[in-house]
Amino acid sequence: MPLSLNGIFTATRLYKRQLINCRFYKNGEDIVKKTLNWFNSNIPVPTCKWDEDVICWWKQSNRIPILKIRPLINVLRKNKFVVLTLESNNIGDILYRDKFQVVSNVHGLIHYLGES
Repeated sequence: MPLSLNGIFTATRLYKRQLINCRFYKNGEDIVKKTLNWFNSNIPVPTCKWDEDVICWWKQSNRIPILKIRPLINVLRKNKFVVLTLESNNIGDILYRDKFQVVSNVHGLIHYLGES
């Protein structure tokens, strides 16, 4: 089976769908709501064309979103989701950037560093 990588928010949608189908315990439901509300209130939605060939990167220079997402990562891991940290020095053509994030095409060199 080929490997498929999804972003953290896609994984969260999958988690919520599985909660609805009663596949997992609801132990993280409050954390998911609180985290998503924070991101919706504080992080801009990129204004670029979205397709399967883009990837969003958190800027290392602004650690706030990275710290805020940790509880959500823990919920996903407790429910058997694999969460990996990807870093790259060559992220491809930049399609969007703000003070928190960069969106680029996926043609950059991705280096897997292991679980965060």
